[in-house]
Amino acid sequence: MTKEILYFLKDYRKIGGLLRRYRIERKQSLSQVARILGVSYQQLQKYERGQDRISFDRVFTLLAIYGTEIDCFLADIHYEAALAGREDPLTVQLADRISRLPDAHAKYKTLRLLDLLYPL
Repeated sequence: MTKEILYFLKDYRKIGGLLRRYRIERKQSLSQVARILGVSYQQLQKYERGQDRISFDRVFTLLAIYGTEIDCFLADIHYEAALAGREDPLTVQLADRISRLPDAHAKYKTLRLLDLLYPL
């Protein structure tokens, strides 16, 4: 992991912000999610604001509630860390997507397609 990602994982406001974004994207209220998680809506709000530390167990549970794969969460963390580290976020996102391709042949085909579209 890069230094930026490790720093990001220690920033509970950023983790909470991502979790809040997932909740809002799925049109779920604080109360709904808090009830499922087994905490008060005030506690969930503190997690989302980064006012309280959130355990990775709770993060994983929230990701399951939101239907978000851990890979997507980690990709979002990587993307946010790239933004914080002044890296080009689209380059990071492209590299991440290519790295997730299932095999070397798919990666090779993607590279060939990029060569055809944008020759060096």
